[in-house]
Amino acid sequence: MLCKGCGEDKILIKAHIIPRSFCMDLRNDENRLDIVSTNINQTRGLSRIGEYDPEILCKECDQFLSKYDDYGKKLLLDKFESFATLIEDEKNQYYLLKDYNYLFLKLFLLSVLWRASISKRHFFKDVNLGDHERNIKNLIFNIEDDNNYTYGCTLQKFIPSVVGSLEKTIHSPDKVEIRV
Repeated sequence: MLCKGCGEDKILIKAHIIPRSFCMDLRNDENRLDIVSTNINQTRGLSRIGEYDPEILCKECDQFLSKYDDYGKKLLLDKFESFATLIEDEKNQYYLLKDYNYLFLKLFLLSVLWRASISKRHFFKDVNLGDHERNIKNLIFNIEDDNNYTYGCTLQKFIPSVVGSLEKTIHSPDKVEIRV
């Protein structure tokens, strides 16, 4: 089958869309994660190892993307406790992180978004990058920065005590409009 990364006819692997390390970190000692959809007609599901797609990437392309996944895990999971809290109220907390590689963080986030877009898995059905899919792929595989001319990134963390019990949950992607 054709790999959507390199475009070559190769054996494809079970490529994780959301990096496996994020799913395993959420699981801790439990054997599963709750899968929650924004579609009210869809029931909750369970996952043992997260969402993967066996029809999108060859081993080499998946390994290439793993450097972004590793960076995302180290920064967002392993170092999260070192983030400085800027503002905190009953509903929001804002954090500051001074020492990080913005390009790798951005390419990590874009690579997850790109993988979700090229996947046909139902969990990612609402992710469609359209004309941006090729541009984002080029940024990711060429390790390039668009200097935020086209794609900027923000992060959001749900705080379980405010939002409810979401500690062991993977939520299906959803579109959100941000107005500034």
